[in-house]
Amino acid sequence: MAAGPAATISQKGRIFTPGEITVKKGDVVRFVNDDFYGHNVYAETGNAGFDIGLQPPGEERDVVLEKLGIIDVRCRIHPRMQLKITVTE
Repeated sequence: MAAGPAATISQKGRIFTPGEITVKKGDVVRFVNDDFYGHNVYAETGNAGFDIGLQPPGEERDVVLEKLGIIDVRCRIHPRMQLKITVTE
């Protein structure tokens, strides 16, 4: 049986909760849209970038983090939303 995500991030009230996490290289981070409207979670940090696209309310999407370092995560729809992910060995 596959392990669950290393961390689950809620998106609600135009805020990521928690706002900062540390995970290990190769871990899965699950983004859950607990809001009434869509979000578009992305990161453009060096070669650790990702974009999960438009995420409707109630949907979950997983991202596998393969690069070490600090990743600055945002929402393309709500630019004030910020999340810091630190990826370690």
